[in-house]
Amino acid sequence: MTDEKNTVIDLSFTKDPQWIAEREKLWGPLEEILKPEIRRKELEAVRKYFFTGEQTKEYPLRDGERVGYFPLQTAEGWDYAYRDLVSLQDVFRQELEMWIFNQSSTRTPEQDLAYWDYFFGPTFEPIVRSRVPVGRAGKIVEVKLNSMRVLGAILAGFVNWVNGSYGNRPKWVERKDYLSSLFPYISNDCFTETNVSRDEWRVGMLMDSLMKLATSFNPKTPVTDPEQNREKFLEWFADSLNRGDGIPDCVKERWQKIKAGEEVE
Repeated sequence: MTDEKNTVIDLSFTKDPQWIAEREKLWGPLEEILKPEIRRKELEAVRKYFFTGEQTKEYPLRDGERVGYFPLQTAEGWDYAYRDLVSLQDVFRQELEMWIFNQSSTRTPEQDLAYWDYFFGPTFEPIVRSRVPVGRAGKIVEVKLNSMRVLGAILAGFVNWVNGSYGNRPKWVERKDYLSSLFPYISNDCFTETNVSRDEWRVGMLMDSLMKLATSFNPKTPVTDPEQNREKFLEWFADSLNRGDGIPDCVKERWQKIKAGEEVE
């Protein structure tokens, strides 16, 4: 497949019956989401792109859809989509920030994790740069991350997961060292209610919730987790706090109070 930038990418795998069968499993839930929102012809155009990577002239996809629905959900495929298929540079930032907050309905768990790794390294870095020039402008995109906003999003994912949401091994769990690399950014301001940003307040609230869950695992929703991934994560989390490596004093003090059963304000 060749586009106007003369980049070639091999999509011959889209003709493989086994790949098509696996793709159908992802298409079913997506189709149910899209059916009430778009016309039949548009849905057919999305399906064609989802299975072949080919767009129709009548119903071209939006930039984010060109990335998310592209058949090759690997680093090579995303490089191609950002460099050669999208128009606007800002779609890279939008996708990156969306991916901190959400799970995908159009990727396998393995692809979910690979997309996380596409943006982020093993530990938090405040600046993320695109791997390729993006869009019509053909320039590298640089995104500056707010550590408190990122930490709040990931903590919310962990708290909801421990309480029964998502699958048994979402992307945050597979990359929990990314979470621990954000702990040094927590300050005492996160545990006060005056003169702090909403992001700081949210981090403090969610850290309290996760610490309480680590002392008494009692999910709100019944959980079927035969490998006990949630219990294992909470044990890791508690061990990290007990060791104290890279843990700010304000967090250590909070943890000691919660372990002792004291009320925290």
